[in-house]
Amino acid sequence: MRKLTILMLVILLLLGSALGGYSVKKTRVGWITDDSYPEYWSTQITDVLDDYTNDNSINYLIYTLSIKSSNHTTYDLSARRNDVTISTQWQDLDSVVDTANSFSSKYFIVIDNTNETIPENMNCYTSKVHEGSFLVGVIAAMSTKTDKIAFIGGMNFDFINQFEIGYIAGAKTVNPDIEISVAYADSFANETIGYILAKEFYTNGIDIIYSAAGATGNGAISAAEDFSTETDYKWAIGVDIDQSFYSPEHVLCSMVKNYGAMVDYALDSYLKNKYTGGSEYSIGLNEDAVGFSDLADNVSQDIKNIANNYKAIIISGDIIVPVTYPELDAYLSTL
Repeated sequence: MRKLTILMLVILLLLGSALGGYSVKKTRVGWITDDSYPEYWSTQITDVLDDYTNDNSINYLIYTLSIKSSNHTTYDLSARRNDVTISTQWQDLDSVVDTANSFSSKYFIVIDNTNETIPENMNCYTSKVHEGSFLVGVIAAMSTKTDKIAFIGGMNFDFINQFEIGYIAGAKTVNPDIEISVAYADSFANETIGYILAKEFYTNGIDIIYSAAGATGNGAISAAEDFSTETDYKWAIGVDIDQSFYSPEHVLCSMVKNYGAMVDYALDSYLKNKYTGGSEYSIGLNEDAVGFSDLADNVSQDIKNIANNYKAIIISGDIIVPVTYPELDAYLSTL
């Protein structure tokens, strides 16, 4: 009997070795995306999910929405099959909230969006765009030849204001006398309006425009191409992703949101149980959730170094980037 018991133990040990040892059940993760999602973010997110898969923390599936698919059905499907559902689709917030309320035993992560009421089994992770905008403001102020720069916003509301406020704070920090013009297009989808606003700026001595205006901002990039001369060069600053692919010779740099870092932060918090359900977490430079990118290599290394120095100062807490107009006024009064 004792020999049989020992034999059984040996067999179990061998089986364990063959299967990679005894392991804790992996977390099943579903990521909801769509068939027009930017490759810039897709690559970041899949790299993060692959890393978690390789260290045996998770298994994941990707659910791709299309025009023909029902968002509610897709989110329900992910919730039934997975422990965690990740949404990077800002327009699907209602679908995520409804599904979270229907599947209370499952967990939901929303990237770069939030809701007034967040279910207890869901967390929203938003980005501190004002911090990233501060850095491109520094770059703009140090790159301009005319000491005149501008900002174009899509719609005039609090979130887009944060891009403007951070940009102004960064630019004024390195050049308190710089002139900064601001316009709002009242649209995120009108490239023509973006072009018209940018034309007005570029033909009045402004040489760098930062846009946080969705497709409307693409008009500023086109205008930079059209109104540049050898002696009066025009630049646009991209937003959200590195937009240098639109015009490598006229996109100075871009203020980017790093969705890979945001997903990493959210998943790590979940796996380590370091989160409070029903909460919004705003993350920024310290978590690498925002920053600047210059894939076209248009910014000098000296200016990049200065911007990165300010990044370190912000992370240290020595500079608190303003996020509202009263905070901006108070900040500028100290310069």
